[in-house]
Amino acid sequence: MPLVIERKGSTLSVSDGIFGHDFDFRDFDRLKILGVDQDAGYVTFEVSIGQQQTLMEVTTVPRHKKIADVGFVSFGTGTAKSTSGSTSRGSYEYFRRPADEYYYTLHKLGSKSKKIHLGSLQDQASHIRQIAHAIQTFDESSWFDRKALKEKLMPALAHGQKLKSALDIFVIEGYLERREMQKRGRAYEQYKKTMKMQTVK
Repeated sequence: MPLVIERKGSTLSVSDGIFGHDFDFRDFDRLKILGVDQDAGYVTFEVSIGQQQTLMEVTTVPRHKKIADVGFVSFGTGTAKSTSGSTSRGSYEYFRRPADEYYYTLHKLGSKSKKIHLGSLQDQASHIRQIAHAIQTFDESSWFDRKALKEKLMPALAHGQKLKSALDIFVIEGYLERREMQKRGRAYEQYKKTMKMQTVK
């Protein structure tokens, strides 16, 4: 969805129709937009306050009513785990638009929220569809880990947060089984396809 930036009186509104954030123009003398990362949900501003100049990286925040208005529903959550098995590196909330099986993740780390768009299972070029096709190359009865899957993917698809999101979604939606293993005192996860994974064409 396109990112819309508009001024409403003394307020600067930044929104993509699902997420949004408002800024008060009275807080600064000059604002210059340096860059927009629509996939990650970040806008970088250069702000002049009096004689000072500073950079601000701003992420939009969730508005659940708007998510529902455009057909998305929250259907699951996850957490990142360290190799010791303890929870770390933020939480994940997964969203799905049933009309076209479009998925994305809201990754929360401290006060920041980052959108990870995975696309639709109905779109051959989408990230989630390409990851599914790589998973389909594993044997029916064999378990695989994230490292083995990464070797089958292009670097853009092997991105840690993106791949973790896709694997979590496939487990929640019933496309994969998951089990936690220990190797040399470190925790890691293995996955196995279910029959449902073969329905992704």
